[in-house]
Amino acid sequence: MENNNLKNDSLPFGKAKLVLGISSIILSFMSLFAIIGFIIGVIAVYLVDKDKQMLKQFPDNYSDAAAKKHKTGTILAWIGFILSTLSAIAVLYMYGVYGTLDLTQIREMQ
Repeated sequence: MENNNLKNDSLPFGKAKLVLGISSIILSFMSLFAIIGFIIGVIAVYLVDKDKQMLKQFPDNYSDAAAKKHKTGTILAWIGFILSTLSAIAVLYMYGVYGTLDLTQIREMQ
């Protein structure tokens, strides 16, 4: 007899990494908030690692649904981290080279 009723359907940071991953993706497209998106992405990836450790240590405590949610959260967290990293680098570059993020001012300078 299986005890599927005793298994958890989510990992401790399951919802947090989903929310942070999605937020990081959204913020990566907003130039002024790209650095905040990067920080959120770093936190999301950190939470992915924590949940991964829990899943490896106690695999019998979590259901297949928890593992699927973990995979989804992992993908969103990494996508958000990568997009926000690229966006933050672009923002820092433009601000460092041109002193502004306004594209019309940059065109006038060239």
